[in-house]
Amino acid sequence: MVLTRSLLIGGCATGLALALVAPSGNATYESAARTVKIDIPMATDVASSRDGSRVWVVGADDGTINKIADEELKETITTDGDFVMNVWTTPNGKKAFVIDGTRDRLFKADWSSSKLRSRSTKETPIALVGGKSGGRKVLYVLNLNNGVDEPKTVSVFGRPKMKLLDTFRLPRPSINQPQALALSPDGSKLYVGNGRGVRAAVWVLSTQTGKILHRLKSAYPDWTDLMLEVEAIAVAPRGKYLFVGVFGQAATYKLNATTGEIVAMRKAKNQETVTAVSMLGAHRVLALSASPSEGDLPKEGKLQVLRRKNLKPTRKKITVDRLPIGLAASQSGKKLTAHVANNVFGSYWGISIG
Repeated sequence: MVLTRSLLIGGCATGLALALVAPSGNATYESAARTVKIDIPMATDVASSRDGSRVWVVGADDGTINKIADEELKETITTDGDFVMNVWTTPNGKKAFVIDGTRDRLFKADWSSSKLRSRSTKETPIALVGGKSGGRKVLYVLNLNNGVDEPKTVSVFGRPKMKLLDTFRLPRPSINQPQALALSPDGSKLYVGNGRGVRAAVWVLSTQTGKILHRLKSAYPDWTDLMLEVEAIAVAPRGKYLFVGVFGQAATYKLNATTGEIVAMRKAKNQETVTAVSMLGAHRVLALSASPSEGDLPKEGKLQVLRRKNLKPTRKKITVDRLPIGLAASQSGKKLTAHVANNVFGSYWGISIG
């Protein structure tokens, strides 16, 4: 999962000033589904094994990597990081990779031993995603690199030893703002979301060469001169469609992964941005959104459960705590769970979807 960088950076500063404010309560929606809530100071992102048996949550300013299992916080691993902000885990949840956007570090954590390894990255890593490509277990890290004219890059690491294998350069730095990463199911394509809405909404890169295969010029239906300002990306299991969360309209779009054609769209009313998207089970997609501030506090966020085919809701929106940013989904038998990281009040929520 990948989450919005712009809200995270601004929201963490807000969260520091609100540390003494009491949390707002539990998730609410029309059925009595079970919600598990665990306090994680300055929670910024969450990743889960496929079956939900191992969940990783990172806490930004405390530099923590937290392990959750059986609906309990099992252990907190403290790093030497200043601003850990993103986590990706292997499908079985036994390994987790975390980036620190301030100290420019990449961490690797082991579930069973709690052993922690780290190495340096390019300047200002802001997103990561892992998988397999060409038979190799790899990890992709998106780097902003400080300075308007500095090249934005994607570092390619071998996962076993975190060895740097390659570096991909993204298009003209002065007119792009890469925000999110996603990997195609077969590992052949890397999708990079552009948060600026100029010239492309999503770049599609070859994972073998790093070259751009397609520029998806998906524009807002009402503002055809502005591309979608992409904050989050998820890929359908067969790789034919992308589901992107956008900033300017607070909406989720379903796009053709090759042409960028808009297939469906669902707005998140009274929200400011869709911060994260995730596939849920065989037929649904989750969309997490955050709202603008109300006085000194951001208002409560929303979690939408949508049909993958047409993005129509399958139930009423779920109200979650203020500034929800991180999102993951898991399935164990018929049990579907949404995992949410809430930044301002610092908490992890495990929400049973059905």
